[in-house]
Amino acid sequence: MNDLKRLPYSEDEKMNDLKTLTHLRDEIFETNISLNVKNNEVIVSGDVVSISDYWLIKEKVINLVEKGNKEIIITFNDAEFLSSSIIGFFLKLVLKDRINLKLKAKNPQFRSFMEILGLVKTFQIENNINYTAS
Repeated sequence: MNDLKRLPYSEDEKMNDLKTLTHLRDEIFETNISLNVKNNEVIVSGDVVSISDYWLIKEKVINLVEKGNKEIIITFNDAEFLSSSIIGFFLKLVLKDRINLKLKAKNPQFRSFMEILGLVKTFQIENNINYTAS
């Protein structure tokens, strides 16, 4: 698992395709994912492995909730599993905030992971989707 690394900020910083600098809560962190938001859907590309990935996903989802969305779809193009931080956040959304959360994934291992945790129905898991992020 990647360790959280504090990086110096530079406008001209060149990063790999899925590695970007993220500015969250006045800190700069490396993230392994890219996000695309369309209406009430957050599309996540890359492996969700670090706490900065969690913060980035959480920030986008909270923005959707604050805009009044009661149904949110999160599509994972690459993830096989999620961290406990993200699962806890998603459980709070469903059980406390009463958000209708639906998770989609291309990787069949994602569904197997959620089955082991007993969360397939809670998160309305769909997998093997035919979705291409743009």
